[in-house]
Amino acid sequence: AVIDLDARMLGHLGGDWNNVEFTLPHEGELVDDFVADAHALLDLEYDDREVILMKDPRISVLAPLWQRALTGAGYRPAYVVAIRHPLEVARSLHARGDMSVAEGLALWLAYMKRIDAFAASRDDVIHVRYTDLLDDWRGVVERIAAHADVSLSAGDHEAEVGMAARELAERA
Repeated sequence: AVIDLDARMLGHLGGDWNNVEFTLPHEGELVDDFVADAHALLDLEYDDREVILMKDPRISVLAPLWQRALTGAGYRPAYVVAIRHPLEVARSLHARGDMSVAEGLALWLAYMKRIDAFAASRDDVIHVRYTDLLDDWRGVVERIAAHADVSLSAGDHEAEVGMAARELAERA
């Protein structure tokens, strides 16, 4: 649902996951509609849970709007930015047939500029290395939990998370 809402908003702005060269409005009907839709999504998908997790790279280009929506819904957002080597990202996009390596590098940079502009004046953003996440996901999650001042646990899914991290590391 988050991905769908983000994709719709990018479409309204003339963008897409692979085109983030647009001006993000700070107010107006489009912003109000996004925030209202995000509130409805949060109510439906997360049912007033204390801690929620959303993952979609497009959030990094829509972060100011998500900030407004999340705080308006009573959440205290904390943002985790996983930094993956730009060449790895570009090669992955190229291997999928989405774009050339040069286009992938430009897209990586465009996303990073957006999230860096958002994060520059905030203390609720933590950057983690993608490779660290694969090598020691427990340690990274502990760092995130300490930074966000929230309890995080994989619970009954710890073995699954560990196996997924190992599989991703083998592919990297």
